[in-house]
Amino acid sequence: MTSREVGGKFRASNLISGRSNFILGRSNLIPGHSNLIPGRSNLIPGRSNLVLGYSNLVPGRSNLVPGRSNLIPGRSHLIPGCSHLIPGCSPPFLGDRNRILGEACVCSLRNEIFRHRPGVELITQAALGAAMGELMMGRRLGKQAMGWGALFGVLPCCDGILSLFFDTAHQLAFHHGLSHSLWFLGLLAFGLAHWLEKLWKKEKVTKAQAGGFVFAILCGHLLLECLSVEGAAVLWPFSAANVAFNSVFPLDFLLSGPLVVVAIWLALLPAEVVKKSRGKKPPPPSKRSRLCYWGIGLSAGYLLLAVGMKFVASAGFEADLKRRGTTVLRRMEAPTMGNIFLWRSVVDRGDEFWVGYRTIFESHDTPVRWTIYPQGKAALAGVADTREIKTLARITDGWWLARTNAKGVWLGDLRHAEARNWGDKKSMVDSRPAVSWAFDLESKSDRLRQIDEQWRNTGDTLSRLSGRMIGRRDLWEANPRLAGVPGSLPEFLAVEE
Repeated sequence: MTSREVGGKFRASNLISGRSNFILGRSNLIPGHSNLIPGRSNLIPGRSNLVLGYSNLVPGRSNLVPGRSNLIPGRSHLIPGCSHLIPGCSPPFLGDRNRILGEACVCSLRNEIFRHRPGVELITQAALGAAMGELMMGRRLGKQAMGWGALFGVLPCCDGILSLFFDTAHQLAFHHGLSHSLWFLGLLAFGLAHWLEKLWKKEKVTKAQAGGFVFAILCGHLLLECLSVEGAAVLWPFSAANVAFNSVFPLDFLLSGPLVVVAIWLALLPAEVVKKSRGKKPPPPSKRSRLCYWGIGLSAGYLLLAVGMKFVASAGFEADLKRRGTTVLRRMEAPTMGNIFLWRSVVDRGDEFWVGYRTIFESHDTPVRWTIYPQGKAALAGVADTREIKTLARITDGWWLARTNAKGVWLGDLRHAEARNWGDKKSMVDSRPAVSWAFDLESKSDRLRQIDEQWRNTGDTLSRLSGRMIGRRDLWEANPRLAGVPGSLPEFLAVEE
């Protein structure tokens, strides 16, 4: 895609290929000196990055995402009616509708990559799609099969584009319902099959083969989503219940690592030369195919190991609760950040939740230290029947906390591991739900706003997490407080030793 330079001069500024690379941080959105992120800061590291929200698309005061701020100071907004990306210049896409959709796709992918909501990482989905694409269509399409596989692997996550046209509750309902249901993915694959058949006419790909290719990769995406704590409403609209196995943490490099390494390796290898075999005997698997089998096999083996570790951890939690004689309505376990050795359990006791941690290396006789979170159902008095609160209650499967604040109600999702901050006081730890929402009944626009909690002091957290894996309870446990409620002081929480 080329862009028109202000003043009548033209330059071929490609946003992806060549020297102007989006990731390297050197590319200019418009030829000149305005980098995508000012200064020498890259996409992630540094103080001005897209995650923290302080970086501007072009130096100035306008942020990329927040509220009413312009994309570039002046009349150009993120979703303008007739305004362009740079005032007075022609839009980089042909027509306002295409330009808006293009910007929406970029924002959607950025939000999906950098959001702190759990779910399987987008990079894992893309790597799995690339490996499946190579296996299924590598002999026919060459290296293009990897690109198409990666694209279809992340396609269901592009439903974040709805955030530009619908409110937060509608977007959450769509993401946790229609867009990740089997019948919708089947319909999507069927719709794309006719177009792909024409596109791959020279490669002699039939409509059935194209549709099966797309549907298989979409099902791979769905499977990975079901392995996370968020899960997916696979049987929607027949059942709105999320299918979630809670077996992996979204940022687990032992899961995504083999797939990513294989994808990079395949990209560097030359394309496969198809050799005609004599008779009906199928040709032997090529080096590219063997690499795909290795990558997918290692990741699949890690998933099976994670399931086994979950059974071990779950048995330990159950033994502790039976020893205490605790009344349990339901219970869930999920691994902590980037590993399958330290597990977190949440126990529903009606009006309160118990949250505890244990490692698989501890015996069943080792007691669990439970932190008690009152659910706070009274905070929803007067708003429980609103559409937004009903949506949150459904997608969180009832694992929510509620607190009142100055502007309305705050809700936290306890399915996801809380961000822990020890601060200066060694005997105190602030627990902030990694995913939460603020609901303002009086708001004239979107009444529901999602709060993505930033992990603070990540190095210290990882160090303490590693110590807790090998039994150093003193590094992880402390006097807990519930923090992160806007406009409220931290709330001291009780513990069950």
